[in-house]
Amino acid sequence: MLGVFYGFDGWRGDTADVEFKDSPRVKNLLWVLGGGFTAFFGDVNALDTTAKKAPLLLAYFAAWSVAAFAVVMFWGIVIGLGQLVVNIKGRGYGYSTAEALIDYFFYGYRHYRARADASRENQSTRFYTSFLKQLTFTVTAAGSVNAANRVETVQNILGSMAAVVKSYHRDDDDRKGIRANVMLKRDCDAQLRERMLFVSATDRAQAVHCLELSRMTSLRIQTGIVLPLSNDLNKVLPGAPTAFLHPDRFAVIDNTRQIPFGQGVPEQIQTEINTYFNQRGFRSFGSIQMIGRGATIGVVNIEATIAQVFGQTEDERRQLIQNLLPFCSALAIVY
Repeated sequence: MLGVFYGFDGWRGDTADVEFKDSPRVKNLLWVLGGGFTAFFGDVNALDTTAKKAPLLLAYFAAWSVAAFAVVMFWGIVIGLGQLVVNIKGRGYGYSTAEALIDYFFYGYRHYRARADASRENQSTRFYTSFLKQLTFTVTAAGSVNAANRVETVQNILGSMAAVVKSYHRDDDDRKGIRANVMLKRDCDAQLRERMLFVSATDRAQAVHCLELSRMTSLRIQTGIVLPLSNDLNKVLPGAPTAFLHPDRFAVIDNTRQIPFGQGVPEQIQTEINTYFNQRGFRSFGSIQMIGRGATIGVVNIEATIAQVFGQTEDERRQLIQNLLPFCSALAIVY
């Protein structure tokens, strides 16, 4: 019982700024030693004539040591595994598993939690600093756009959006392949219908509107991808076409290997889309509406070579999208 109490109470708080004599580990040790001294100096034979002090003290301290060690190590394993999972998911914010374990074993659970929370707060400050910086650039660029610099302005705004998402993921070295591009709504003509992907022959002939990939962040014009637009959410293609039509103004594919399709999308088209994404390097993407003059004029796509580029929870996803909406509005002004 003393060992269990010693393990819990001794490693529960934060001993980083506590004097040695005030540490719960030292105070609780006095209780443990008190029991040992009692057995050492007391007349144990008055309770049990067959008792011997040496085996009695060994059993007492051995049981205490094993119980305390088991409690401390058990919570150390829980903390280590938890921090490892967090880091694998990219939510460690620079706080490594080794640091978490050292902080717990040396200073206690509360110190570990304080360090973990501080890492998240630092990341939040870092993210919003980057967000405001990129938003300032974007507002300035959109306010000075003209016919001569329109293409470059689009590229710069898309680059700012990618930079915001990179900051969210702490992707300073660009290992996660986060990129942005824009698709504009077009009235279908014969040329656009010919380049249209993921569409049956009948739907191709009947398509009235489509989305065309317009500009890439690499300053390279790429207009080879055209996707059909449908007014039926059950038949609309996932990704950009869904975002264009959806009342929430966005659509997110957390994993391109597990794409959700509407009930009205034919199996052949689903196979074509899955094959297309299996051949591409990115693993997730999100599409956000671009609204200009009261109408949706296109969508902005953010893609990455990692899964869940827009976060792991619905709250994270919506918060990040809310932060990107001003950039979409600036792009609409430019166009």
